[in-house]
Amino acid sequence: MARKSERVGRGKCPMCGDRVTFHRTAGGALNYECEADDCGHSAYAHRGSACERDWLASIERAAAPAPVPAVEPMTPEKANAIGQEYDKHQARLGKTRPALLIG
Repeated sequence: MARKSERVGRGKCPMCGDRVTFHRTAGGALNYECEADDCGHSAYAHRGSACERDWLASIERAAAPAPVPAVEPMTPEKANAIGQEYDKHQARLGKTRPALLIG
């Protein structure tokens, strides 16, 4: 039974430049097989070899996610305005909420 290999990433085939998927075997070797019909090249590199370092450097990295815009903090004035809009909406529906007693 064949052992499963771990997918490391995608890069370009060193022979034809088409996209390949690099895998790490259970023994630590890095390998790939070109998916192009006219190439079909496959190779492996031992852990720590110069070939392995070159292949790992060629792996395409995912782009960094876009920064999340800062959210304005809720101020008492903004909360009051939102509450007033809510009250107007509820009044249009014929609903009222009890007045808050702060004391």
